[in-house]
Amino acid sequence: MTKSIKQIVSISLLLLCFQSRAQDLKLAGLEFLSYPKVKFKDDAGGNKAAFSEAGAFVSFPKMLQDKKTILVNGLQYGIVETAIYNDALSSKNEMTFHKISYSFTYIYRFNEKWTFIGRLSPTLASDFKDKLSWHDFIVQGNAMVTKKFNDNVIGGAGLIYTMRFGKPLLFPSIQYQYKKDRHALNIYLPIFANYVYQTGPENKIGLGFRAAVNGANFNASSKSFSSDTEMDRFNYARANIGPFVNYQLTKTLLIEASGGISTMRMYQFEDLAGSKHKFDSESGGFFNIGIILLPPSPKKQLTPEAQE
Repeated sequence: MTKSIKQIVSISLLLLCFQSRAQDLKLAGLEFLSYPKVKFKDDAGGNKAAFSEAGAFVSFPKMLQDKKTILVNGLQYGIVETAIYNDALSSKNEMTFHKISYSFTYIYRFNEKWTFIGRLSPTLASDFKDKLSWHDFIVQGNAMVTKKFNDNVIGGAGLIYTMRFGKPLLFPSIQYQYKKDRHALNIYLPIFANYVYQTGPENKIGLGFRAAVNGANFNASSKSFSSDTEMDRFNYARANIGPFVNYQLTKTLLIEASGGISTMRMYQFEDLAGSKHKFDSESGGFFNIGIILLPPSPKKQLTPEAQE
């Protein structure tokens, strides 16, 4: 076993001691989501919207000599492709936006019960059709203190500054994790709630249900739009609700597929004058598939959670 693999195994063991299970440390992953077109609300023009998301990430964990601290450096890339259709006019307006981010996570174990977790993620979010400026740059982050109540339950509270609701917002956050036998419940308010049941040979199959909010805030140039209005920013948000299934391909490789209803779908364009043009759409279906590289662990992995 190489030195790097030994360290990752040690980190996994330490995370298990933190009661912040080893699958919370994801080494790499790929994900694709598709949202078929649905009608805009309160729109007599017959406009419809569809979009897709794809992303990849890689993480580099390191445990310090005190055996109490884990540092995780990460790189993430995401692409959002959105299109507005008008079947009556046979028109289609397509836009593409990108996110490139670096993340730094600090995990410190005070003692057997108490742990601090902090994360900072500076991000470039833009259509990249003009020269880069400070308008392309955003920062997200969160901080939380958790307590292990017993072998099955941990709870935590903190703050999160996020773009998941389509614009930068600061929220108080609450986490509750329960794990016993084949059942695991992970709630992180206001972002997601996730339940999974492990079954099948060697518990390699996970069946579950998830509700999660996600979105983004992009700097945009007028070159992304077909209208004469000079747009400056594009925001979107949605909440996905539905079942999922995952399968442990190997000890470290997990594939997952999910689907369901995408609701609270919001699109907002802001022009150079600061005027906002909001176009909410009706609820519609979605499909998601992803593959995750997990660290080696002496215990069975559960489903990975969404990245911030």
